[in-house]
This record gives sequence, C-alpha cells and structure tokens, in this order.
Amino acid sequence: MAEGIQSLPQLERCDLSGVRVLLVDPDEATLEGYERYLAECGAAVARATGGVECVALLRDFRPHVLVLEPELPWGSGSGVLSWMLEDSELPTTPVIVLTTGRDLDQLRQIIKFPLYDLVVKPLSDRQLAKKVRWVADTSSNLGNVGWPRK
Repeated sequence: MAEGIQSLPQLERCDLSGVRVLLVDPDEATLEGYERYLAECGAAVARATGGVECVALLRDFRPHVLVLEPELPWGSGSGVLSWMLEDSELPTTPVIVLTTGRDLDQLRQIIKFPLYDLVVKPLSDRQLAKKVRWVADTSSNLGNVGWPRK
C-alpha cells in the first residue's frame, strides 16, 4: 500500500442468509429497491402490491418476516393482519409496518395488532435490512411472540 493511503473500512454487510422476507407495498419502485438490497444480503424475497396477493404469499412463501405498508389496494394492511389472526392456515409471521404515516385512521387500525416495529418512511435499504435481521433473530429466539389466535 502506498505511504499515507489508508485502507477504507469494510462497509458493514448484513447477513440475511436463510431468512425469507415478504415485502408488501403498492409502490413498485420501493419494492424493487428493498428487494434488490435484501437479496444481496442473502435473503429470499417475495413481494406483493396488494392485500389479497399478500395473503396468498403468506400461505405459499411462509416468510420469516413480513414488511407491510398499511395503505394497500385489495385489502388494507389492517385487513391482512386481521386475516392473519383469524386464519390458522397462515403462519404467525412477525410484522414490521413501514408507512408514510399520512393516513391516521389507517394507523389507528394497524396499532391494534401485535407488531414488532412500526417505522415511518423513508427508511434506507440498509436500515430495513438491520430491522429484518433483528426481527428474524428475536422471533426465532422467542417463538414468534405476540400472535395469539382467536
């Protein structure tokens, strides 16, 4: 190495190997950015743009973490969470709500459900990956606490 030049510190890389993440947001650009970064970190990622599609993927993909925007077409975020509580065929997946925070009525509905985190956008790809890692670690250690079935 040339004199006076120091090596740059390694960028902190996340390791999401073996973690399945379901991203749900009506904004395709948001989904693409998050999906790309999480996949680079080793996560298996599925994505949906509406509530009905989300429920189908919960059943088929069986994610370890659900990242959910509450303002969804074809079944709101609170509709998805209601379905998760009532349908024993759906996994008890830990949920991170990622919202613009504009619709206060929607947020009032969402906070009635057991959530691991509620974050107001914008959230960087790296910050989301850290949250996903934390939720995956916490939920595997605690057995997906917080999702009592009716």
